[in-house]
Amino acid sequence: MVVNEARFSTQRDKHYPEDTMEGGCSPLSHMSLPKTEKQNPQVSSSSTSSSAEYCSWNIKSETVTPGLPGRSGTCYPVCLCPPSLSRSVKPQKREPMADTNDQLVRDMMLHDAERMSHPDAVVNRLVYDSHDCPSSQSQPWRTIKPDAWPFKNMKMKRDLLEQHAGEMLMSFVTKTMQPWYAPENESDKTLVFESRFESGNLRRAIQVYNTEYDLILRPDINTRGHTQWFFFSISNTRKNVHYKINIINMQKDESLYHIGMQPIIYSEKTAAAEGRHWHRAGHNVCYYQNNIKRKNGKFYYTLTMTFEALHDNDTIYVAHCYPYTYSELQKYIYGLEVDPKRSLRVKREILCKTLAGNNCDLLTITNFNLHPQILDSRKHVVITGRVHPGESNASWMMRGALEFLTGDSLEAKLLRDNFVFKIVPMLNPDGVINGNYRCSLAGVDLNRVWHYPSKKLHPTIFYTKEMIGRLQEDHKVLLMGDFHGHSRKCNVFMYGCERKATDNSNFKISGIPGFGVTDSMNFRIQEKIFPWLLKKNAPDIFSFEMSSFKVQKSKENTARVVCWREFGLINSFTLEASFGGPSEGANAWMHFGIQDFEEMGAKFAETILDFCNPDQTLIKEVCLELESQYPVSKQSAALAMKLEFESNKDSDDSGTDSDDSGDEDKESKKAKKPQKKKPVRKRRASLVERQTVK
Repeated sequence: MVVNEARFSTQRDKHYPEDTMEGGCSPLSHMSLPKTEKQNPQVSSSSTSSSAEYCSWNIKSETVTPGLPGRSGTCYPVCLCPPSLSRSVKPQKREPMADTNDQLVRDMMLHDAERMSHPDAVVNRLVYDSHDCPSSQSQPWRTIKPDAWPFKNMKMKRDLLEQHAGEMLMSFVTKTMQPWYAPENESDKTLVFESRFESGNLRRAIQVYNTEYDLILRPDINTRGHTQWFFFSISNTRKNVHYKINIINMQKDESLYHIGMQPIIYSEKTAAAEGRHWHRAGHNVCYYQNNIKRKNGKFYYTLTMTFEALHDNDTIYVAHCYPYTYSELQKYIYGLEVDPKRSLRVKREILCKTLAGNNCDLLTITNFNLHPQILDSRKHVVITGRVHPGESNASWMMRGALEFLTGDSLEAKLLRDNFVFKIVPMLNPDGVINGNYRCSLAGVDLNRVWHYPSKKLHPTIFYTKEMIGRLQEDHKVLLMGDFHGHSRKCNVFMYGCERKATDNSNFKISGIPGFGVTDSMNFRIQEKIFPWLLKKNAPDIFSFEMSSFKVQKSKENTARVVCWREFGLINSFTLEASFGGPSEGANAWMHFGIQDFEEMGAKFAETILDFCNPDQTLIKEVCLELESQYPVSKQSAALAMKLEFESNKDSDDSGTDSDDSGDEDKESKKAKKPQKKKPVRKRRASLVERQTVK
């Protein structure tokens, strides 16, 4: 059903401007860089601009968690999430996906048509805007009395105060930040929205009816798109009341909400009374194309959901997936560093600073008690994650891998004794802090710049790529894994890089001892061995059947393809985890939980043991299974034989006597030299250019 947009524009022009639907803001000009000079927090103009920061500073203590406070790098105030939301509390039981209803989409579109045909019945009231403040609440820190400043009578060292003065000020500001909308009295049942916290994303909320609200997500900073990740809170609820939420500027045409995925919520009162934390909830969850047209001619999509409040005056957090913030990562790494056992197995260093001045951490995990020459001779494993900020499930997989690798199990000890793990757990801290879905603070998808990253605009990718190249040259990299989340497919699966017979003149290559590769093995299946082993170790989570090893043109500049091509890493993978759940196995059509993501990360690391087992019995079995799964086609076999024959012929010619070659004339040599033909693609391209010129 398509409704004329002009009828809808009369009620949405005021609160639904296109700059809020597709961005229109460039807060990079207000970026707050790390402060090193002494400031007077009462008079310094930079103190106001420091609202781009947030802080976990405890004014009663002189200790600060390394890496904190983080910085948003924008002119918008951001505060920390309540500590209770950061706890990794697993649900008591698995949560099934909701049953799909084909009639639901039609009902929702009829509801929208009814609403547009009767605009007088629509409230159409703006109740939240994360970028604008009412005049009574603008710059609340300027109305604070001098006696209330947190610096009075504080006994701290001079240098520490100079270093953290602006950050402490912002901590005080965010604690006093008032809600955008304050209910007038007890009878005012308007929901109070909030998203000005770490990783939060909600630009604007408009009340449509008494218990129905339209929400507009904020696009990624310095972009006009990528509206997928949402994370906000609602408060001032009433018990047993059903609230309908419509997110009206989604951009993807396909979504897992089509097949029964539900958003996750966290109720403060439910958590306090029952101990139930993040869980799936919502009914009548529906994803469909609406009639709001984008500038590119396409239409937006609406994600609608209905929640029932179980308590009066409760605060409920709603998110696309289990949040994992930059602060949570820093606290976790700090916990590893202060643990008496794990601290001996992991070392942290700062790989680089981001555009906003946040730390991009590099963790090294191995057995450090061995001789330096033994350490230098070890193969390296590189694991990265969270290059896309909205894929928080990647961070939970990373956490599972870190827990396993630094743990006390025999498998973890064997891995530390034989390998060096270089791990970059968060490649895009700025995007995570700001609640972006895909891009960095510069408005760039960092997983599309690996071919030529900029040291200034893409520092995390630049230094990570430089590290991988150096490790491959000095020590050899066994495997590279990049952790991601997927919003359209079920299961956990992999993307690899498939080699063809034309990639090498020899169809058969010798194996490398200790690399899980047998001698004279068909190299067509080498990149498939590790995923096949992972399937055996995690059959209820990982799907080999959904894995793909094609190198698409649109993925040429991704981490796995660039590392495969430039550094020769056969085992260069992208590990994709669905936001929804598995469609096969014992837990089919159940939502993935935090425990599933953590288990997947642990299994990824554990599979390396099987992959590099000196006893190659299992590897040979896997090779036979893969050979039967991927038989050699006649065309490939004929091409391989031809290439092998030409290779042998060239090697024979190179060994013949060439004493008479010096008597030949140079011109005759040039004449005998065969002309190189242009590749088919280039010839076609040049032909198209000539036709275009004509």
